[in-house]
Amino acid sequence: MVHSLACSASGDFVAAGLEKSTIELFSGDGKRLSHRESLYGHRRAVSALHFIGDSHLVSGGNDYRLFVWTLGVDVDGRELLHDAKVNAIEGRELQKIYIADYSPVIR
Repeated sequence: MVHSLACSASGDFVAAGLEKSTIELFSGDGKRLSHRESLYGHRRAVSALHFIGDSHLVSGGNDYRLFVWTLGVDVDGRELLHDAKVNAIEGRELQKIYIADYSPVIR
C-alpha cells in the first residue's frame, strides 16, 4: 500500500513510499513510468517523501528515521535519526529541510 508519493520538479522522477518500508523510484518520459530502482533503509512505512531538485530524495518514516538519497549514486542513503514519526517534509535545498511530525514544533 502506498503511504506517500512525490514527483520531482522536472517531472522526470516519481517516488512512492510503501507500507512495507521500501521506496520505489520511477523515471518517466511524460507518457509512461518505468521502474528505476527500489530503495531500502526504513523499518516501517515510508510516510513522507520530498525531492530536492532531480538529484536528491528525502524520505521520512514511521520508524523515526529520515534518509537523504543521492539519486543514481547512493543506493544506501544517508540516515538521520529523528525523535517522532515523520508526517511531511519540505524544502528547496539540503541545508534547509523542514520536518512536520507528531510534536507541536516544525523542525
